[in-house]
Amino acid sequence: MNNSMYTATFGLNNFQKAIDVESHNVANVNTVAYKENEVSFSDVMYQQNLGYGGYMNETQKLYDQGGIKATGIDYDFAINGGGFFTLSSESKPDEPYYTRAGNFNRGIDGHLGTTDGFSVMGVAPVVTGEAITSEYDEFVAHSTVDDGTTVTALNTYVSEYKSTAIDTGASGSNFKTSSSNNQDIEALKLAYRTALIAYTNDPSTSETAVKQKSVIELGTTMSDGKFDIKVNIDGYSYVQPFDTSVENTLNLFSDQLSAISGITTSVDTTTGTLTLDSVVSGKKFTIISSEVNEIVVSNETTTLATGAGKPLVDTVYAELKSLVEAMGGKIATSQTQVTKATTMTTPTLSKINLNMESLGVHEDKYEKIEFEDGNIFLVNGDAKFLVGQLVPVIFNNNQSLNPEGDNMYTTTSESGVPIYVEGASEIRNNMLELSTSDLGVTLVNLMAFQKAFEANSKAIVTSDEFLQTAINLKK
Repeated sequence: MNNSMYTATFGLNNFQKAIDVESHNVANVNTVAYKENEVSFSDVMYQQNLGYGGYMNETQKLYDQGGIKATGIDYDFAINGGGFFTLSSESKPDEPYYTRAGNFNRGIDGHLGTTDGFSVMGVAPVVTGEAITSEYDEFVAHSTVDDGTTVTALNTYVSEYKSTAIDTGASGSNFKTSSSNNQDIEALKLAYRTALIAYTNDPSTSETAVKQKSVIELGTTMSDGKFDIKVNIDGYSYVQPFDTSVENTLNLFSDQLSAISGITTSVDTTTGTLTLDSVVSGKKFTIISSEVNEIVVSNETTTLATGAGKPLVDTVYAELKSLVEAMGGKIATSQTQVTKATTMTTPTLSKINLNMESLGVHEDKYEKIEFEDGNIFLVNGDAKFLVGQLVPVIFNNNQSLNPEGDNMYTTTSESGVPIYVEGASEIRNNMLELSTSDLGVTLVNLMAFQKAFEANSKAIVTSDEFLQTAINLKK
């Protein structure tokens, strides 16, 4: 008789614990990335084919994927697939925490963090180049290059130069007006952007950058007192009638061609040899025809324009820098680079700094966050500054992680060390993972556990009544 009371008492304890667990699930039905606790039971050993009740097994976390909800908030991140974010506290920086909840914010220290003051850890960039200040008032170009090992973001700006531009060269010898020099700067900007786009699309391509050089043999011989020149370049005709002397005519024609954007020319007035050089490496031009007094004269390209990949980007940038500075301006490029985590290893992580000024890339505040392939960018106008990379980590045994509250976990010897596995998970921005607690299922479980609790209570009452009857009989 006593065995039935003990069995029912065990049942009361077990189902009280089960009700507590399910109540916890109900309370966290709206908690970001909460993982539901599962209740299960096992029966106690048998004696003479009679069982002695049951006991509640250790509660198990169900690390199932929660639904993902769009929030539109820049600091919200959700993991789709296995994996956890890594967190660090100021009090215990060497003891990381792990979470699935990505409702982050910008902390008072300027780093990406949680509302509880923990710092979100990731791969921090190496910053090189110049910090962009208010002096650099014109944005030129941005690129993000992923070569498989590193991700590099470039942002280039120039200061004001148009009002201080000057004439360069001399008549017949690479003469450029201030206006022509400004046009050449525009041509170099365009070439730089184009080279960056090509390099971004195919970082593996590489070819030495060379400027085109072409020669036209105009000669110096007059015919019937005339020395009229006509040349067609890239489909545009350029005409220079005789003016005073052959020497003066050659110089004037050279100056006319030098005014073409991206081309500079010089002429040897003794031989009549006109040399055309591209201002921009890798930029080609075509001399379709060349005549003097309506008689065809020879022309040839002595050096072909070549260039691709990083060599072309670096060379065109140097040409742009040289001309901008010659016109009294300045140019600056800020570069941030992160090295990708190696798959199947424990990544080395640090805080993600969202303060562009302290990071040394730009003195202004950013307008918004952009997130691409794990990389966090701070956007300022058309510029995008790479400030870090989020790296989700996984464990050999999630069930052995130690829940610490606030949606955070710590490792144990059974859980294993955190490891980054490429492709194991995807991080999405402007979204949050929802709780895996199903209110409908949980309420049904609560009712079932409540009824079981009541049944065990009734069993104790019944056993007590039997025992009282037996005592009364003995009397």
